[in-house]
Amino acid sequence: MGVFNEIFTAIAMLLAGIAVFLLGVKFMSNGLDKGAGKAVKKVFVRMGDNRFANAAVGGGATAIIQSSTAVTVMTVGFVNTGVMTLLQATAVIMGANVGTTFTAFFAVMDGLPISPLFMMSGIVGIIFYLFGKRRKVKIAGEIIVGISLIFVGMHLMSRAFRGSDIVSNAFSRTFEVLAGTPVGPLLLTLVGAVFTALLQSSTAATSFAVLLAAQGILPLQASMFIILGANLGTALTAVLAGMGASTNAKRAGMVHLMYNIIGMVVFLPILWALQGQISSLLSVMAGGSRELAAAFFHLFYNIFLFAMLIGLTRPFAKMVTKMVKDKSGVANDGELKTAFIKTNMISPVPATDESFAIVKQAVLDETINIAKLAHENIAFAFRACLDYAKINKDKMVAVEQKINFSHKEIGQFLVKMNSSEGYMPKGEQRLAALHHVVSEIERMGDRAMDLGEVAIEMREQDIKLSEAAVLELEQLFETVSEMFAHCLEVFETRNFSGLEEVLDFRKEVGELKRALGFGHIERLNKGECSVEAGVHFYAMITALESIRNHLVNLAFSIKSTAGIQHEQFKQLTRENIKRRSAGKKVYW
Repeated sequence: MGVFNEIFTAIAMLLAGIAVFLLGVKFMSNGLDKGAGKAVKKVFVRMGDNRFANAAVGGGATAIIQSSTAVTVMTVGFVNTGVMTLLQATAVIMGANVGTTFTAFFAVMDGLPISPLFMMSGIVGIIFYLFGKRRKVKIAGEIIVGISLIFVGMHLMSRAFRGSDIVSNAFSRTFEVLAGTPVGPLLLTLVGAVFTALLQSSTAATSFAVLLAAQGILPLQASMFIILGANLGTALTAVLAGMGASTNAKRAGMVHLMYNIIGMVVFLPILWALQGQISSLLSVMAGGSRELAAAFFHLFYNIFLFAMLIGLTRPFAKMVTKMVKDKSGVANDGELKTAFIKTNMISPVPATDESFAIVKQAVLDETINIAKLAHENIAFAFRACLDYAKINKDKMVAVEQKINFSHKEIGQFLVKMNSSEGYMPKGEQRLAALHHVVSEIERMGDRAMDLGEVAIEMREQDIKLSEAAVLELEQLFETVSEMFAHCLEVFETRNFSGLEEVLDFRKEVGELKRALGFGHIERLNKGECSVEAGVHFYAMITALESIRNHLVNLAFSIKSTAGIQHEQFKQLTRENIKRRSAGKKVYW
């Protein structure tokens, strides 16, 4: 009975240690994400095409947030929305693999005299977290609690083996048997990959291997293969994050997987053949400390793999693009491009009138192009709401990615024009207004995605609109569609006389929306329409009304950078002048 209790206690302590460790990682990552997450995301959005800078962003973000999984999932999300290209994501993911190596050194600190202080700091963190009134204090408390739990978890895991010779001998014997087989290194690598995939944390798997090495249960050579496998197992999270997302997001997840597969294929044979020499060299570097030598291996392996592949980001992205084919039918080689503007169009010397006119027209053409893409997506999403068979989320996301990418590129292009001394003529108003215009177009693209989500929800819930509702929606959409064409023509030709018709369209859409609302209530009272259908009906007309507002701002941008808001302000001013002259109250 004593042996059984010893084994049970050791296993329970081991599992509890893993659970506490993972909870600590979660707390610390969440706290760091809350404290620095917004800043990290802003850096992500502003990334350029320099692979080393992008890799530094990935590595730095992982070091700050202390979670390569969070950074990789964030990267997949940005690729999914078109904010980041696959080429940029490839460099970010490579950098994130290096950034995650620093967490392994926490396990090295477990045996140091300072370790109990980290565990005790949890009480300070709890006080900050529970009783702190300021958000920053609560975030600091969450981070401190996370660090404390990480050290408590490592202490529990190490005590599980110190307190039971039976369990420690069993683990040691198991690893000896695995390592002694002809395919021992391969089996140990597989153990590391599976363990990481189950825990969804390479940090936990790597720290566990470092702790086992520290206890002498796991030989340094065996720990190297487990750490190698842990790097492969963590890629599963990125692949799962890409499921159900756009094709490019799936490719970003595949980048992480293929990056680690290539690393394993290249370094596993080398490590297999030279494991004795490599472990001896690491031991010398670590001053005989097995746990520090294991942590060094994790660091050096990821640095060498990064150095080997960072120069191949473009062919790497193209390889993944061929592996994960686009089922939507939209041509996409994994690298989004603008249709008209090119970075080299802006020369370092002041532009002539002719060269500036060419660049200006290219920017306007690019803007009109993404407006047409937004119109295309709006029409596609609207038709999908009325006919489930037309839903194609991948196609919609591909177009939305182009819009978001072009929006970002136009903004950067305009900034570059403004920053080039003597390039932008003084008093150039049309290009100055484009920052607002492309934002309005990007928001219309977002409304198209909102309509797409409505269509998907209607399909999942099997909701159908009544014939009367469909006819009314068709009328509203046709009016908005006509307005879209007219506003784009006004913007393109700078037709000031057409602004009056824009306001007529605005009024007509507003009246139609109100009429549709009353019509829906009437059908509800007659039992001709369900409440569930009404929710989606209102979501559709609200999205179309929002598109109308963006179109008005687009058209009126030829008169003012503030669009219709400027016109409304002037109208309000005129009304207030009349009110003052009549002795009435003024409301602003």
